[in-house]
Amino acid sequence: MSAPVPKFAEIILPLKLPNTLTYAVPMELQATISVGMRVEVALKGNKYYAGIVAALHDITPQQYKVQLIRALLDQKPILSTEQLQFWHWVAQYYVSSLGDVMNAALPAHLKLSNETRLEWVGHEDDSRYDWSEKTLESIAILKVRKEITLSELRQLVGAKALPIVIQELIDNECVYLCEGLEPTYRPKVEKLIRLNADYAEEEALHKLFDQLNRAPKQLELLMAYFHIDKQKNLVPVKELLQKSKANASQLKSLVDKGVFEIEEQNIDRLPFKLQTTLSKVVLS
Repeated sequence: MSAPVPKFAEIILPLKLPNTLTYAVPMELQATISVGMRVEVALKGNKYYAGIVAALHDITPQQYKVQLIRALLDQKPILSTEQLQFWHWVAQYYVSSLGDVMNAALPAHLKLSNETRLEWVGHEDDSRYDWSEKTLESIAILKVRKEITLSELRQLVGAKALPIVIQELIDNECVYLCEGLEPTYRPKVEKLIRLNADYAEEEALHKLFDQLNRAPKQLELLMAYFHIDKQKNLVPVKELLQKSKANASQLKSLVDKGVFEIEEQNIDRLPFKLQTTLSKVVLS
C-alpha cells in the first residue's frame, strides 16, 4: 500500500515564531517533497523565506486559508529526522522558538530571505565553468552591479531556477552571501539651515530684504536667522521655526527661492566628551 500523498507541510522559518506555519504542497511537488528539505515560502505579502519542512500531512486547516509553497530548494533533505528532533529538544530546553534554533544552526547560505545580498567575488576567467543559461544571465548582472538582492535575483531567473543558480554561484565561490540585517543603531538626524552664499554681500542682502517686505513671515524667518546666527553658519531648523514662530511651509518657500539651503547632519545620541584634564590618583 502506497503512502498517502502529502497535501500540507509544517514549515520552520528563521523567525521568532511560537509555532511552525502550515503551507499547502503544490501537486507538482507532492511526489518529491520530504521532511528536512528547504522550501521557499511567502510571508506577509512579498517577503520570501527559505524554511525547513518539519512535517508533512493531509489535514486541512479549518480556521485560515493556507498559501502554497513556492518552490523546493533541495533535491534531498539537508536535515535528518534525528537532527530535527534535536532542534525541538533545544527549543524546549532553552525556552526558545524553532526559528531561533534554525538561525543558530544553519549557515547563512541555507537560510535565505528577501533581504539577503549576493556580492560578486568571481574570478577574472570564469569561462572555464559550465554555467547554466540562467546563471550566465545572473553573472552578467553581478559583474556590472557587483551585488544583487535575493528578491531581485528571483525576478531575473524565476523561482524555479533560483536554487540552482545560487548553488552554482556558491559551489564555484563566485559570490559572498550577506544577510540583510538592519543596523540596531541609527544616528539622530538634524536638519540645519544655511544662508545661500549669493547673499554674502551686503548689497545682495539689502535687495533680499526689500523683496521680502511683501512676505512678512518670510522676513521674520530671515531676521530670526541672523539673530541666532552670530558665530555659526548653520542654524537648526527647529530652533529657527521656534524663534520666528513661522511654519515649515513658509521656510520651504525661502528654500525654494534659493535664500536658504538645508543640509542634514548625524547627531550622536550618546555624545562622548573627551576628558582633557587628568585627575591625580592618590594611592592609599
